[in-house]
Amino acid sequence: MKKNKTVLIVSPYFPPDNTADLHRIRQSLPYYKQNGWNVIVLCVETSETEAYKDRSLLETIPNDIEVHKVKALPVSWTRKIGLGNVAMRAFPYLYKTGNELIRDRKPDLVFISTTQFTAMVLGALWKKKWGIPYILDFQDPWHHDHYLKLPPNQRPPKYWFSYRMNKFLEPQAVRTADGLMAVSGSYIEMLKNRYQEIEHIPSAVIPFGASDSDISGRYANLLPEYFPAHAPQYIRIVYTGVINREMLPIIQLFLQSVSHLQKLDDTLFQKLKLYFIGTRYSKNQASKPVLQELALETNLTDKVVEITTREDFLTVLQIQKYADLLLLPGTTDDNYIASKLAPYLISQTPIFSIFKETSAAYPKLKSQPRVQLISFLENRTLTNLQSAASDLLYQTLISLSEISKRPIVHPELYQADYLTAMQTQLFEEVLKHHA
Repeated sequence: MKKNKTVLIVSPYFPPDNTADLHRIRQSLPYYKQNGWNVIVLCVETSETEAYKDRSLLETIPNDIEVHKVKALPVSWTRKIGLGNVAMRAFPYLYKTGNELIRDRKPDLVFISTTQFTAMVLGALWKKKWGIPYILDFQDPWHHDHYLKLPPNQRPPKYWFSYRMNKFLEPQAVRTADGLMAVSGSYIEMLKNRYQEIEHIPSAVIPFGASDSDISGRYANLLPEYFPAHAPQYIRIVYTGVINREMLPIIQLFLQSVSHLQKLDDTLFQKLKLYFIGTRYSKNQASKPVLQELALETNLTDKVVEITTREDFLTVLQIQKYADLLLLPGTTDDNYIASKLAPYLISQTPIFSIFKETSAAYPKLKSQPRVQLISFLENRTLTNLQSAASDLLYQTLISLSEISKRPIVHPELYQADYLTAMQTQLFEEVLKHHA
């Protein structure tokens, strides 16, 4: 029997942490072995991170997965110099433990999958020291100019420093990479255009996935008190996830469309309940609602239920399953992919989406008959879409039963087992190319 190869996976966040960038690895862990690969995971000890803790995710990790956790510089120290990034705080410990694992376990490949991009430099350092090939997984773009197009008051905190740091570190990590993986082909194209050294290395576009076992496991039907499984007196429209500044114009358009429904069909309007769950990164239960002003402005204060704190990941999947309609807003950023598309689709719930036409996710949304889609090109055109959005939302709400029966187009493309097989195919291509 053919012996499995071994991959060292670097993912600074790992369950019970719950961050968007760890789910690709988490969902893939049950399937690597059947595709010919053993896994060693290198991550940061959860007590050293500031991520939301979700112990239910531990139930989804196979018992035979080897996990090595390292410490990090205390954030209470590093905050004094403005440094909170977990990959930077843990960098020397990740590097040291990675060296020991490569020396002792002799893995065939390193796979770095994270949005904590500083960790990607580890691949270049280990390759220089040990000659081991490495693959970088871009779930977001690392160094980009999107925020330079915005006024200074709309840029993230510390943008001046992070922009320059990213501009310096990205080439250190990317120029000697042996393979690239990304959720969008535009990320790979951008990197290969930027660095001619990697023009011919293997690459693969592998979207965010979902796992049926996450929905059907022991946490099935686990719902919070404010969201019972059945509430026939309401039509419940649900959005789950953080709301950032680039998303607010789209959310505003949606709320205006909901408000307009009162003129079209007051009986239908009275049944609506809008849930926005986990809208802030903050763990503080008293966090100010993101949508408070917009709800007041659109006269929807009594319709909008905003839970600023996060729910456990598996609980969120159950909420999506029992919603009547899921809201999938895009952003004004072309780079936005919408990692929640796959979980939304496998929930079997109809989806209402307002998305930028130039986004990489747009073709996927357009191809799915369960997605009711309004598209826009530039932010300024949003003001012209309110009538069309209201009409489509109305038609969607009166047709929910029919829309929910529409099949997913190529559901396997969103399933974790299929996407893991795509990953390991790239692993094999990289080894051949490296040899």
